[in-house]
Amino acid sequence: MHTGNSSNTVKRRVKKDGGGCEEVLVPIPNSTYDYNRFMGGVDLSDQLLQYHQTRRQTHKYWKTLFYHCVDITVTNSYILHKLSLSGNDRSNYEQKSDHKNFVVDLINELADAGSVVPTVSPGRGRQPRSVRAHHRLAYYATGRKYCVICKENKKYTLADKYCVKCNVALCFTRKRNCFAIWHSPTSYNIHKKYI
Repeated sequence: MHTGNSSNTVKRRVKKDGGGCEEVLVPIPNSTYDYNRFMGGVDLSDQLLQYHQTRRQTHKYWKTLFYHCVDITVTNSYILHKLSLSGNDRSNYEQKSDHKNFVVDLINELADAGSVVPTVSPGRGRQPRSVRAHHRLAYYATGRKYCVICKENKKYTLADKYCVKCNVALCFTRKRNCFAIWHSPTSYNIHKKYI
């Protein structure tokens, strides 16, 4: 606990009348001095949290809390990843990557880890391992294209998503799951030309 009349001094640069600067000792309270001395890591973490938030507007308080916990986890993993690199690795990594690239790489890794299509029973109709892995949906940056499954059925539905590996537009809604139809074992041989 700090007393009200305790103070410390810090060096500050002050402009001279004739130009240039000089260093002057300025008194500050001990509480401000201690804060500036010890709270740098917390401020950096809060700053990194503000850059890439997953927070969404919601009426449920626990969802806001959950999204904040996800943000803290991602930020802490980025900080630990930077600290775990050795000297040369750290300078090479910092030149190539930053917090945003780390978050994008993390999202892609998590999407690839969960993108394995469930296997069918061994034997005929089973897809090769290379077809089952790395298929995931992504949004088009601009515009939409016709879903290939709906187009085959002459429905001409505009889709805003596509399979990253096959590079074809596919519907994925509550009523239609063209992504699953496209990657089903029965349609694999039909759509092999796109893979």
